[in-house]
Amino acid sequence: MIEFDGISFNELISRRIMGELGGHDPSYSELAQDQVPNRVTRYSFMAAIAKINGLPFFPKVAEFCDGTLHATCDSTVMTRGFFAPLCLSGPDKLIVAIANPWSPLPEEYLAPRFPNFEIVKVVTLASEIARAIESVATNNGPSKSELEAIDVEDIDDGIHDFDVTTDYAEPMAQLVATIMSDSVRTRASDVHFKVEKET
Repeated sequence: MIEFDGISFNELISRRIMGELGGHDPSYSELAQDQVPNRVTRYSFMAAIAKINGLPFFPKVAEFCDGTLHATCDSTVMTRGFFAPLCLSGPDKLIVAIANPWSPLPEEYLAPRFPNFEIVKVVTLASEIARAIESVATNNGPSKSELEAIDVEDIDDGIHDFDVTTDYAEPMAQLVATIMSDSVRTRASDVHFKVEKET
């Protein structure tokens, strides 16, 4: 069984891949299946699985990714399924990058989201699919203008901050005040607590 780039291929598919790799380069036919990830280049491996499935292999596709197509898709599903919609071709074709042509997930997931489009698959590297998804799925937070639009004067006067400069009678409150005061004074970016059980 071959495991390559995080994808596991069953025994039957692994034998087909080994046959295709051996046809491409006779030295590959001498390899054991567990040696494939370390001895075969990603390009040769992905080209072999593309050829077995009669699909084109494109090593670089992330630059062609249309981010609007990802609006109806869950990036977690695409990442786990090793696929990403890339672009539209004409009025009725959706080009989808895949890393595992034997997985039915891309068609099952995308067909209901793009019902009027024929799904055309191209094989690419798993790293390219990750790049395509990451180029669209940004998590930058609010923009500068959105942050500037927040009116800080609207804060409720009933809310009182925990004063770290006050001495507290309660030991736990005093401990928290001391830790936070020291953290602010030393300009710590974060505070971590480690709980150890006493034996």
